[in-house]
Amino acid sequence: MARTRWPRRRARSGESGQALVEFALIAPVLILLVVGIFEFARAWQAFQVLTDAAREGARNAVIDHALTRTDVENIVRQALNRAALNPANIDSLGVNNLTGGGAWTRATTARGDQTEVFLSYNYAWIWLRPLLGWFGSDGQVTLKTNIIMRQE
Repeated sequence: MARTRWPRRRARSGESGQALVEFALIAPVLILLVVGIFEFARAWQAFQVLTDAAREGARNAVIDHALTRTDVENIVRQALNRAALNPANIDSLGVNNLTGGGAWTRATTARGDQTEVFLSYNYAWIWLRPLLGWFGSDGQVTLKTNIIMRQE
């Protein structure tokens, strides 16, 4: 049986580094895309932690009649701390009585009143911060959430 020899393909002159140049042009875009996916996933996870912390504070506010406003805010801060988010980055945190209008206190709420816990948090990008600095941004975004529950 005769062996078939495949003809060797010769590289045309000028094409020897073409693949390397194409990869060098595409690699920064691919790296930026992957880093962006990771950064947005981290931001989404932080937003979910904020929502859960606000929900925990609101739930405690509507069922525990011995809590004060400061107690509810401390519950939210502790929930953030447990999830490795720095409570010092909280921009605003508060508890409101939406039905009675105004700040939430145990004396101003009645059964069925709507209690709101709102939270605003300054989230800093890690890998995108230097890139955003080129465009005049400080590399932070404010994540906001609020939870409304009825008093029990």
